[in-house]
Amino acid sequence: MRVSVAVKRPSTPRGARMTLPQGRVLPKIAGAKIKLLAAKRHLRVLKWIGTIPAVAVCTGCERQFTVPLSALKRVADAQQSLRVQFAEHDCQSASGNG
Repeated sequence: MRVSVAVKRPSTPRGARMTLPQGRVLPKIAGAKIKLLAAKRHLRVLKWIGTIPAVAVCTGCERQFTVPLSALKRVADAQQSLRVQFAEHDCQSASGNG
């Protein structure tokens, strides 16, 4: 004997909005399946001057960040400069679609 059970999934009302990670809102498209992959972005150092990071890149959008000459005297200043630039930038996808 086979028993069939229908499971009703909670649905979003038509015209509602879905909240994405990072606080972005996307309008719901009726009948369309939306698959979003939240790509994590990281700050990767490309060039070093001794032990001081000089150039870094965002792994999400490939934007480069450079340390000003005044911050190259101390490791902590260089790191802070790169972190601030990275945190404040608007990450766009590498393909230019995001």
